[in-house]
This record gives sequence, C-alpha cells and structure tokens, in this order.
Amino acid sequence: MPDVTQRPKPFADYLSSLFESVRPPDRDTPYSSKEVVERIEEIGGSISNAYLSQMRRGLRDNPTLTQIEYLGAVFGKHPAFFFGGRQDRGDLDPDRSQISARLNFLFAEIPAPGRRGERTYDDVLGAIRSRADELGDPAWRISTETLTELRRDPNPNPTWKCLHALAGAFHVKPAYFVDAELASRIQEQILTAKQLRRLGIARLAARAPDSGAPLSDQARESLVRELVKALPSLGISKQELRDALDEPDHPPDANDPPSTTG
Repeated sequence: MPDVTQRPKPFADYLSSLFESVRPPDRDTPYSSKEVVERIEEIGGSISNAYLSQMRRGLRDNPTLTQIEYLGAVFGKHPAFFFGGRQDRGDLDPDRSQISARLNFLFAEIPAPGRRGERTYDDVLGAIRSRADELGDPAWRISTETLTELRRDPNPNPTWKCLHALAGAFHVKPAYFVDAELASRIQEQILTAKQLRRLGIARLAARAPDSGAPLSDQARESLVRELVKALPSLGISKQELRDALDEPDHPPDANDPPSTTG
C-alpha cells in the first residue's frame, strides 16, 4: 500500500533531475529552458519560458497532464515518470478516455471504508480534503464538478496534484492513471482481492493491491494455504480439491506419465 501520509516528491525535483541528466541528441551539455520550450512548440505544444522556469524553481507546481506529456516527449520519458513511475516511454497510452475508465473502475471495485457498496463522492472528496488540510495546500482539493467531469470526460486533462489526490484517496500509485501496463496489473490485483473477500479470506484481501508488482514466492505460498483452508467452507471436498490440483493444465505430450484411468 502506498504511504499516503508521506508528502509527495515535489514536481520541481522530477523536472530538475531531467535538466541535469538528459542531454540533447547533438551535444553533451544540458538543455536550457528556452530550448525545451522551443522543442515543445515544434511538436505542437505550448509552455511559456516563464512558466517552465517557475516550475523548475518550485514556484509553480501543478502542471496539467498535457503539459506533462509534452515535457516527457522532449526528455524521452514516460508521463508516469512524473508520478514516481516508469521512465521508459515504451507503449504510450494516447487514449485519454482510459483515465475516466480507470477512475470509474476504482469507484466500482474498491469497497467503501467500513461498509458495503461503492465509494461515494463524499467518501472520496472527504479523503482528499483531509489530505489537502494535512499538506496545507488547497490545490490538492478537488471539487464535485471536477470529479464528475473526470469520470465522464472522454478527453480529460487533470492536473498533477489532482491525479495524486485521487490516487491517495483510493490507495493506489499515482502512475496508475497514466500507465496502461501498471493499471492492468493493479486492476487485476484489485479483482483478486475482491474474490478473496468473497471467499472470506479477509487477511489476504486486506492487503491493498496497489503496487502492480508480481506476488513474491512467500506471498503466493501464503495465498495458497489460505485458499486451501477456505475451499472446504464452499462445499468442496478434499478429494475434489486433490482431483483439481492433480488435473493437468496443458494438453498431454510424450513426456507426460501415462494415465492410470481405464
């Protein structure tokens, strides 16, 4: 589970690290702010030199996703980099409607705290307000209108803090909203946790499925033990369980032992 009580890394830190480490393809000296602005304009974007300079100094710290995407394009980084995620651009996710789909998935599949059913706007906005108060920054707040628009807009353009705030409310990584590969893994884990709750395996289901990382061997072994304990309560006999475990999950080949059934 991400530590939502920890103050997020400032946007200026991400930006400064790129200016320090990334070089233009034709030389070995860093980019200037003016050059980055010009390259953004060349690919169809627009960020003023003054605004970029303010972001580098931390005076402006809440760019839109569109601005983040243009910065990533210039520096050769995935937008998820600015949210603590992957750096390689790989297969970018140009379909902005997926942001709404991923947000709606969280509303539908992550249960409300302390009760059954989907989370309400009050649940989410209340958690976001509390977080904004802790950080002492009203820019972390989200209005009901903004949240509604993000859930419905086929081409949303949320700000950096908006996506951080939503991620914190649902206890997922902020990069979830902009990285299709990570989103797929997290959604799979969320659905797995939902099934575990249905089986009554509360201890494992309580582990927030947020990292998107594969389960460790120890976690897998623990999961199997808990499942074995839960299956009898569903009316599955030990023999049925043994038969299911013994049944091959691939077509037989020449190396398979011969069947003993007549």
